[in-house]
Amino acid sequence: MLASGDGKRLVMAALKEIKRELSTLIDVQAKQNMVKEVARDDLQTRLSVYKELAIASITRTLSALYVTAIVQLVIYTQVFQLLRLKRMGKAPHELVQRKYLSMMKYFAIACGQVNFLQSVVEKVERGVTLYYDRVNHGEMYDEEKVEEMLKFVRRETETDENDWIIMLLRDLSNSYVAECLNPDDAANSAEEIMMGVRMENGLSKQLENLAGDFEEILESDVFAETLITVEEKCFQTLGTQLKERVFHSSTELESEPRQVQSVPFLRIVPPFSNMFADVLNAQMDVQLQYGDIVLKSHACKEYFEAIYHAGRP
Repeated sequence: MLASGDGKRLVMAALKEIKRELSTLIDVQAKQNMVKEVARDDLQTRLSVYKELAIASITRTLSALYVTAIVQLVIYTQVFQLLRLKRMGKAPHELVQRKYLSMMKYFAIACGQVNFLQSVVEKVERGVTLYYDRVNHGEMYDEEKVEEMLKFVRRETETDENDWIIMLLRDLSNSYVAECLNPDDAANSAEEIMMGVRMENGLSKQLENLAGDFEEILESDVFAETLITVEEKCFQTLGTQLKERVFHSSTELESEPRQVQSVPFLRIVPPFSNMFADVLNAQMDVQLQYGDIVLKSHACKEYFEAIYHAGRP
């Protein structure tokens, strides 16, 4: 019998890995150290370093947001698939848990691969940098420009609406196969190799089925409306966090992220609410942690104010 907390444990372990890898890929602390090093340099030098710091901070925040959106999509896929099975009378409680845990295990393995996160980070960083390059940086002190930046980055990042889904499936497959079968390991016996091949074939079939589920679910009006609501709430929350960090007083800028009430994501699937609500709420909590970006610091506040008053890019 499967433990009821196994799904949450697997997801939280994967999120812990995500946070660690994001901190490695986007070293905000290094940017902060650079700010300290140029504190006495001329204005133009300091502005250049502050710009790098702001880009790195916002990139990490948005990357975390997109990754949590992927987590939500994986969970939604399982919810809709299992809800359909239950209506057909083919989904007893243990089967529901087993299928959910299976998908979470594959996802947790994929999260351990840097290339999975690197792809997301690169797309987000490109969008953030493009936006900074097209505006007078002093305008970033304007509340409307913060909202405009979020919309711009979203458009740039989502040029292919299915690209990140394909990326997820590919990395799930590659990561799981690599975990099961290491061709460089001379200790692999013929039996172990055949077992790895069978597992690879089995996984490929499962992922093909999952891809079909994605296609069917994504075409569902109910799913589309629900996902849009989730995305809008996520970006609304992120926008609020950014504006609070930029426009409030220095005391508030240094405060911890304001905790907001999590969205009742699973209102449309009440039979599974208790099973998944705490997991999805945890995703929002993680996103809010990243919402407390370096814009709260005196250094970045000085960056915005200096550019605004200098009146030059």
